Amino acid sequence: MRTQTLVWLGLILLVGCVLIGVSQCGYNKLQAMSSLENKSAEIEGEFTSVDHISTGTLATLMTANEKGAVPLLIVDTRAPDEFAISKIPGAVNLESAADVSEYLKTADPKPETIAVYCSVGYRSAVVVDELNKAGVKNAKNVRGSIFAWANEDRNLVTPGGEPANKVHPFNEFWGRLVKEEKQADLEKMDSTNQ
Repeated sequence: MRTQTLVWLGLILLVGCVLIGVSQCGYNKLQAMSSLENKSAEIEGEFTSVDHISTGTLATLMTANEKGAVPLLIVDTRAPDEFAISKIPGAVNLESAADVSEYLKTADPKPETIAVYCSVGYRSAVVVDELNKAGVKNAKNVRGSIFAWANEDRNLVTPGGEPANKVHPFNEFWGRLVKEEKQADLEKMDSTNQ
């Protein structure tokens, strides 16, 4: 009887340790989601071979591009329904590295820098990583992507070039990382798409 009790106690202790480990891992992931800065740092840690630039650097590159000093390509890797709400001025919607490579075949002038963004920077980091592996070395991931851009009250436009002040929040979970007043209403969008 005593041996059986010890075995059960040992099993309960083992299960408890496993549950504590799993909950700690979950807690760490939630901490990374607590701010856009934390998520950006996590993305940079995962994609160490990718060059990351700030939204401020992108704004500087855009100004230089307008003056004709630096040919710049801005790539929005979000889905078309996200892109339809707003974009960073001058961005083209190319969802994959293959799409970007195809676009580059006819780009004139050839961009000196390719700034790639999505909602928070993960999908764009994947695209930049794939471009790097394909030999395209001038692609940069925009840290915090369009959420950071919007949170900083930088200029947004619709795909048609009209001023915009909202971004697609991707979903309710990720949307927590963009200011509430900058989020397009997903429920409203869903009702108009039905």
